[in-house]
Amino acid sequence: MKLVGKRVERLNSFGDSLAIQLKDEGQMRLSPALMSRLKVTADNNKIGIAYPDEGEKDLHIYIAPDGDGVAVNKQGYIKNIPHNRDLRSYMSLPSTGEEDMYVCEEEIILNEYPEYTFYKITLAEEEDEWDV
Repeated sequence: MKLVGKRVERLNSFGDSLAIQLKDEGQMRLSPALMSRLKVTADNNKIGIAYPDEGEKDLHIYIAPDGDGVAVNKQGYIKNIPHNRDLRSYMSLPSTGEEDMYVCEEEIILNEYPEYTFYKITLAEEEDEWDV
C-alpha cells in the first residue's frame, strides 16, 4: 500500500494533453498526463513505438512490460535519435525544430500482444472519430 497525502501538480506547457514533443538532437518529451496514462514509474519506465506494417497507417506508443524499450526519465525526457527521426518521417514533420504530437486517450488492446496497451499517435490534439 502506498499512502499519498497531498499531491502537487507540476505546471507545464502541455496542461492535461497527452502529448509528445519532438526536439532536436533526438530528444523527446512526454507530457506528465501521457506519463500518467502510460503508467510510467521508476521501475516501469521503458516505452516503445509501434510502426505500421503494410496496409496499416497509424503509429502507436506503448509501455514495454518486457523492458525492451527506451527509458523515460522522471521529467518525461527520452533521447533516441532513430525514434525521433522515424516519427518525424512517418508524420511528415520537419527534420529539425520542436514539433508536438498527441496521443488518443482510448487504449487499444491487440490479441497478438495481450500484455501490451497501445495508444494511437496523431498530429491533432483531439479527434472526433477514432480510427482504430
